Amino acid sequence: MDGIYLNYACDNTISNNVITDNGQQGIFLLDTYENEISENTISLNGWDGIHFRNFCSGNTVSGNTINSNNIDGIKLKESEITNNIFTGNTIYSNRFNGIHIMSSNNNQILDNEITSNLLNGIHLGDSDNNIISRNTIKDNYLEGIILLFDGCQDNLIYHNNIINDNAVDNGINTWDNGYSSGGNYWSYYTGTDEDGDGIGDFPYEIPGAGNQDKYPFIEPVQPPDKPNKPSGPTYGRVGNQYAYSTSTNDPNNDKVQYGWDWDGDRSVDEWTNFYNSSEICTTHHSWDENGSYEISVIAMDEYGLKSEWSDPLSISMPKNKPYINQLFLRFLEQHSRMFPILRYYFT
Repeated sequence: MDGIYLNYACDNTISNNVITDNGQQGIFLLDTYENEISENTISLNGWDGIHFRNFCSGNTVSGNTINSNNIDGIKLKESEITNNIFTGNTIYSNRFNGIHIMSSNNNQILDNEITSNLLNGIHLGDSDNNIISRNTIKDNYLEGIILLFDGCQDNLIYHNNIINDNAVDNGINTWDNGYSSGGNYWSYYTGTDEDGDGIGDFPYEIPGAGNQDKYPFIEPVQPPDKPNKPSGPTYGRVGNQYAYSTSTNDPNNDKVQYGWDWDGDRSVDEWTNFYNSSEICTTHHSWDENGSYEISVIAMDEYGLKSEWSDPLSISMPKNKPYINQLFLRFLEQHSRMFPILRYYFT
């Protein structure tokens, strides 16, 4: 049996579960759309960790740990599986593939750690127009990425770190995002970088149908460093604007923008424009209600790689005037002739 089975279902959230030791799939989705599967541990299931079948669209799979399943970590099977996003998952030690996509188009595989699977990290067959970007693909037994059939067309694969793995591509696909955005980092690349732009002087050859990563990176693609703790006033009044500053270094010297969280929920309330690496970013903000808040900031480079959240800055925004003072001032206004000196000091 499956751990969780969704059939003709939409707008569901499957989160913070341990899904393990089921005879078939950990999670099985059939004809489902716009569901969210996040922050689960999915392991030791008899077949796949997560299995999509037939029409499945608009689903998001994020932040899960998917390991040691008896077939694939994640499998997509059928031509109507489109426009799903797989991001921020840790996928390792599955018996076959980390992610296996068959006859499925227009999906995105972003920011995942895909390591030590017993066949391939990512396996595409007869699948078109998928994006594979910003993943770390490492130490898989056969290939890091394999596009098996010549029916695999127009997939875009760039800004991945492919370490102790290679790739095979029998279709017509693109392995870089042009210059100077670049391609992928390959630990097996032996080329030089005479002009010091961080991109190899010679393409990386992809075995199979003669495709190339024309702009391989010399060093691994890395997100911006954790931004500095925001600096600025820690006490103020509701309705007044205050300035807060931060900065970060980008290891690849990319431009970065900052996402500010003004209320402590670790979600971005406001994105800035782009800044140079290590350039100080200053942003202004005001609060509408009194209370205590925590300000944090996250950095994202121009290619979508995100840093950790900064340490928070705690601040307090009291009422503009304490309620008791407002009452007292009203009393003084009504009796100004009796208490002129007191009115002077409290206004």
